[in-house]
Amino acid sequence: MSVTLLCPECRGQLKNRGDHFSCTRCESHFPSAGGALDLIGESEFFWSEVPVDEMRELIDLAQTEGVSAAVLWLADRYPDLAQYLVSKTRIDWLFNCYSPAAAETCLDLGSGWGTLSLLLSGFYREVWSLESVRERVDFQKARLREAEADNVRLLRANMLDLPFEDESFDLVVLNGTLEWTAAMQATGNPRDVQLEFLSGIRRILRPGGAVYVGIENRYGWNYFAGDRDHSGLRFTSLLPRWAANWAVRFFSSSRDAQLGDKREWDDANWREYRTWTYSSAGYRKLLHQAGFQDLEVCWAWPSYSFPRYSGPLSDKKSFRLFLSTYFAQRVQVRGDIKSRLFLWLINAPLLGDLLRVSNPSFLIYAYKGAAESKLRDQLLTSQGAIEEPYFHKGGGIESGNAFVLSGSDGRGKAVLKYPRFPHLAKSLERQEVRFAEMNNIRLERSEAAGLPVFREPFLRGRAFQVYEPEHNRLAVEWLLGLHAKTIGEPAQEDKLVRQAEEVRRGALEVLDASLHEAVIRCCSESVRIGSGLPTVMEHGDFTAANIWFDEKGGLLVFDWEFSELHGSPLFDLCFFLVTNAYRGTHPVRGLERTLSGDGPYASLWQDAVGAFCRASDRQEHLIEAYLPYSVLRLLVRYRSQVAYNFHLLRRLFAFLARRNPPEI
Repeated sequence: MSVTLLCPECRGQLKNRGDHFSCTRCESHFPSAGGALDLIGESEFFWSEVPVDEMRELIDLAQTEGVSAAVLWLADRYPDLAQYLVSKTRIDWLFNCYSPAAAETCLDLGSGWGTLSLLLSGFYREVWSLESVRERVDFQKARLREAEADNVRLLRANMLDLPFEDESFDLVVLNGTLEWTAAMQATGNPRDVQLEFLSGIRRILRPGGAVYVGIENRYGWNYFAGDRDHSGLRFTSLLPRWAANWAVRFFSSSRDAQLGDKREWDDANWREYRTWTYSSAGYRKLLHQAGFQDLEVCWAWPSYSFPRYSGPLSDKKSFRLFLSTYFAQRVQVRGDIKSRLFLWLINAPLLGDLLRVSNPSFLIYAYKGAAESKLRDQLLTSQGAIEEPYFHKGGGIESGNAFVLSGSDGRGKAVLKYPRFPHLAKSLERQEVRFAEMNNIRLERSEAAGLPVFREPFLRGRAFQVYEPEHNRLAVEWLLGLHAKTIGEPAQEDKLVRQAEEVRRGALEVLDASLHEAVIRCCSESVRIGSGLPTVMEHGDFTAANIWFDEKGGLLVFDWEFSELHGSPLFDLCFFLVTNAYRGTHPVRGLERTLSGDGPYASLWQDAVGAFCRASDRQEHLIEAYLPYSVLRLLVRYRSQVAYNFHLLRRLFAFLARRNPPEI
């Protein structure tokens, strides 16, 4: 253990005695059980996103049946929270400050459910996860034990009294933490509490070390639109502090009803407005006063909790590049007049700048002295792009991240991809090679900080439009071309059986008992269907969002993360058709109408299936028979991630299971 702990009673050094830690000065004892050191003891308070009874039920489930089962239980009740626990995109803020040369120790303050601590353990030799709520610590115990993360130290302590020796950490993480510090005590001006807290963090940082702050913008447009502040009320962040205090006191019953039974603290902590947030200028001033001089503020989208996209707030070109690429594709997919008007407005200088400064979330990086050489800068420097406007884009479930670079005209010029996690370097290389080969694109490979970096051209063009007949025809033609280039021997029956058994086991774990018979039948039929078919390369994620038309009208397919060299010739088509058919506010109804020949995608579905079967000399009923199994494969793929479409896939399979399958 490279970090020295201090006694919360007298600041003497703590020594590990096995089942407890003891102070060398005052001889106080602190229990260490289940991999967690407890410096708080009997003092109790509760804060969580779920009520205390549900939290304890969740912990019991994690301890007895495993964390995966607990997350699935949580996903049924709080889908967004389950994503919060498992999404890999939550770590994408790191690459703005991570330095491979200073990756010894890291502290995650207010670590909550332990997601960031677990992800950080892949980058730092030793990670400290500090949390005050006993129930959250208990959940983390089960999580860290199951993940075998032996370089994460779990500590229950008061984060306002940091029990660490000076200059202990290379990085301190405050993800959704700074705004809560003043709410943890009932006295003192909230800004003064935050300032003292940040000064304490500076004390424990090593020279050149960084503190990362993920936090809301006090003047975010979402608050003007009526989102609730941390107070549980609307508009309190926008009010003068004295007015916010008055609102909290006057509307306490409304606030308490909103907070429910998820917070059990001293009532005095909630009788004034103490969860202060600031503008970007306000955060800069606060951090400067705490002794930090080298600062960087980034915008984040959709939030600091899920920073899928980010860029320097000071660079107007960076944010406009993001707007023009991120929203342009979505507008083209929808194609209506309102969407096109919105795209025109956000590219107008006035509104674009307003959106930038009122972005709901910030990623803030502050350094103790001169910062170490950062991975981000090494990657950009390797491509001669350190001075160019860019924004950062996170990958999918585990795949590579990317920097989108802008040219002198403010338009996209290139995309630099690198692995989110070092151990996935080979996986990313496989994806990039297939992407380049299948789309006839020139790819440049280099290295920076020991990581492969792939430079792709920025591809201008037009997004795939679901209800455009020509686009559907070209997509099917591309898929048939892929199959013709990669056709192999018929699938081995034992391989099909193994795959079906894996799908069956996974599906039975996440579907109701009433569907188990349908799952078994579906998996058995998949072997019969596949036994007579040749193998081909599967793209694995052949959906409208990954299809693009270049400026000459040529079709390009992105995202080869799930590609498989010897796959089924039916899976990609089924994936493509189902994801197109269930668009809209009622996805299951959309698929039902399409299959009955009544929905807006029905004729396009029939044309696509007909064209595919004529060209490949297959019978149309095979496609419909394979549909339920293709949905099950997706369900099993996403179950560990509890992805946003996880519940939708369960509903889709339930619908398909009720239909009479065709005879094979």
